[in-house]
Amino acid sequence: MYTHMQEVLKIVQKTGCRDIIDIGSGQGHLARYLAYHCGLNVVTVDAVGCHLMAAAKFDSEVERDIGKRVEAEAATGSIVHIESLIQPDISLEELLCRLGVSDSPLSPSTTETGLTSFILVGLHTCGDLGPTLLRLFSQSQRLAGVLSVGCCYMKLSCCPGEPGVPPGDPSHGGRGKRGYPMSGWVADLPSSRLSYEALEVACHSIDSYRDKISDDSHHVKVHCHRAVVETVLRKYGLRRSQVKISRRISRLPFTEYATAVLEGLIIPLTELERDREELLAMAEEWREVAVFFMLRLSLAPCVESLVVCDRLLFLSEQGFDVQLKAVFEPTISPRNLLVLSLK
Repeated sequence: MYTHMQEVLKIVQKTGCRDIIDIGSGQGHLARYLAYHCGLNVVTVDAVGCHLMAAAKFDSEVERDIGKRVEAEAATGSIVHIESLIQPDISLEELLCRLGVSDSPLSPSTTETGLTSFILVGLHTCGDLGPTLLRLFSQSQRLAGVLSVGCCYMKLSCCPGEPGVPPGDPSHGGRGKRGYPMSGWVADLPSSRLSYEALEVACHSIDSYRDKISDDSHHVKVHCHRAVVETVLRKYGLRRSQVKISRRISRLPFTEYATAVLEGLIIPLTELERDREELLAMAEEWREVAVFFMLRLSLAPCVESLVVCDRLLFLSEQGFDVQLKAVFEPTISPRNLLVLSLK
């Protein structure tokens, strides 16, 4: 986060813009640093109300702890939290209206037209949120810069009928608001389509997995255990992703693990007893599953590179200079590629 903050400050220095819109802000850690430490004016936007409640709580704690210093500094910034779901087809005018800043400048930073300008920031923006930030930046002179680190690529909307759209999921394709591909160059490639599985694996890091399996052997087996339980869940129209599995449960031997997962569901435990031998035999194939998983992870950088390059090309096609920077240690934060552009 510190490196990301430094990149924001560089754009502030280059553009003179001190008003920040932090999209997908979560609990507001980046926004708080920019406001209280750097003296910037920040509006955060997040769709999850409990995140903003936690953010407000943290704000109060910071204000209490540094109250005397804040009172002594005239350049102290401000922070406002807004709960709002940002759709891919939103316009900047609608966004600013929701934020209540369309006609009320946060600070004197303005464009040549006299309107307030902003820097758009998104740290680990989920699915279509990252492409939406880039699209907003390309469409309005009121945005002086954009900084976006993507995440959750499997939630990107693609063209209708493309493999990247899971069955039953709505797609924004056809309206020019899809999350992938964004650029004309990638869209014209005959092999640019990405499956849901490919986009999902692009969210993982082989560096992180390597460290996990070297520190704790249960990580080698856990993917196999999950896959075996998935065969039982699918008989009842369920998927493992619909079941919350705690870290404690994931460390259990297979029989106890499977029992703990199925408890509380509509699936009777007799399923385990009836197919016990077959399931135990499948659970013993964890070595093959681990090798397969690592082979998948080795392809993750290729998929992520295509998704990120598509975003760079989109901005380039709009006539903007664009930069790509690795801003986090991948073993700590696997999604560490920052797309940056300014006007």
